[in-house]
Amino acid sequence: MARWRAIRSTVGIAGLVCQGDQPEPVPRGIVETIQARENEKGVVTLLAAPVFDKGERVRITEGALRA
Repeated sequence: MARWRAIRSTVGIAGLVCQGDQPEPVPRGIVETIQARENEKGVVTLLAAPVFDKGERVRITEGALRA
């Protein structure tokens, strides 16, 4: 786990995608899609998230989490 410490302490990193206590690869294209949204300073502006109530059922229709 010590080898991931440098990544986890990088400014702007909130955490790693993990399966249990082990980092898990994300599907191909996810990182590239995020990088394509960077501005000239490397900043990605997040879109406003829709507001949902706790427990509300939702259906993901686009993106990597689409079922």
